[in-house]
Amino acid sequence: MKKGFQKAGVIGAGVMGVNIAALLVNCGIDTCLIDLVPPLSDEKRDITDSAYRNSIVIRGIERAKRLNPQPFLKPVYAEDIRIGNIEDDMALLSDADIVIEAVTEDIAVKRAVYKRIEGVLKPGAIVTSNTSGIPASRLCEGFSTSFGKHFAVTHFFNPPRLMKLVEIIPGPETLPEVTGMLMEFCEGRLGKNVVFAGDTHNFTANRIAMFTTLNNIRVMMELGLSFEAVDELTGTVIGFAKSATFRTTDIVGVDTLVHAAENVFDNLPHDEMRDLFAVPGIISAMLDKRFLGDKTGSGFYKKVIEDDGARRILVLDTETMTYRAMGQVRFDSLEESKKFPDTCSKIITLYYASDMAGIFTFRTRSDEFVYAANRIPEIAGDIITIDNALKWGFNREMGPFEMWDAVGPGRSAALMEAQGYKIPSWVRRMLEKGFKTFYTAYDGKRYHYDPVMGDYREDTRKR
Repeated sequence: MKKGFQKAGVIGAGVMGVNIAALLVNCGIDTCLIDLVPPLSDEKRDITDSAYRNSIVIRGIERAKRLNPQPFLKPVYAEDIRIGNIEDDMALLSDADIVIEAVTEDIAVKRAVYKRIEGVLKPGAIVTSNTSGIPASRLCEGFSTSFGKHFAVTHFFNPPRLMKLVEIIPGPETLPEVTGMLMEFCEGRLGKNVVFAGDTHNFTANRIAMFTTLNNIRVMMELGLSFEAVDELTGTVIGFAKSATFRTTDIVGVDTLVHAAENVFDNLPHDEMRDLFAVPGIISAMLDKRFLGDKTGSGFYKKVIEDDGARRILVLDTETMTYRAMGQVRFDSLEESKKFPDTCSKIITLYYASDMAGIFTFRTRSDEFVYAANRIPEIAGDIITIDNALKWGFNREMGPFEMWDAVGPGRSAALMEAQGYKIPSWVRRMLEKGFKTFYTAYDGKRYHYDPVMGDYREDTRKR
């Protein structure tokens, strides 16, 4: 283990599995990729033909070569992946230093894979799961002590080549040196930024991001706003990704949003906002229509080509469940915010405005502030972990606590309480002690407020 990971195996040739394998070979790591043998659909097919038996992997790599952005730094790198299937080629994993499982988000399927590979692995080999929301403790439960000591979750964000975030979630028995090796590997070899997330459903980044998306939908419906209006108010103007709320969901997949929401609703009954994770009616209607986003060509938005060859983007009309032309979005506070060059001034303008854009921004930002604060220490041990997870995983300019600093914790908390919000107890104590911000800087160093210490702690992790 001292030499680091020289050989890797990836199990699962879906989008994430192939992309992770591509990332590994891009970084010069000897990598194999295996998946199932396809079911026999043609009686005349030669079931001993290796091309047929490895066809799921072959098709996965071919699909990846057509993606934009391209997962492989050079097209020739695709040929460097050693391929096989789980029936014939388990020996490919026998000399792997690390095996990354990236099969379907089904705990039974994942655990069945571990049973298949446990006896093949060399001593000390590390196994990780690329799950986006299943706790590590549930995945490795009941396996041997050695397996548990060398198991963790490594949640890569899509596309792995470009997205900086990897969430590492140790299991209850994971050795500290294994966790250290994974961090060193992800940051030093793969060029990623690591956060250590809480071992709970949806971990850190997705837990907050899914809350925010579903809450945006709730507030949008209560205020009678349109999809395109919400995307204007939750995009670059507040330091979020250009794809904002609904374009991001189309990219990720509406069905993926539902899966993440159900993961919280079904498994975390003590979450004070659990009811928000019940699938909204509009989302259920979209599932029924197979309006799943980019993967089906129709989601919240739909690209069409007119008779004259012009390309247009239409938006979903929830009354008719058909697509209409996008409407113009104009709010006084939104126009005023655009006069400022910096994101902080834009957010302040919107957050304290009294028009509909201001009401939406105040409610959705305040809801996220409170929800994020209430998740410590459940999903993260400190505010930096949450902020970094949202920035690195969803291309935000600021995390929730950095944004709360931007609008002023004291001023905003007073307004929030006047509107009926319950400020989290540790935030109230922070303000009562005279701490005016979550972050501060002194002598060239950055500090963050630690709820346990009740004081500022120096930031030692990268930002």
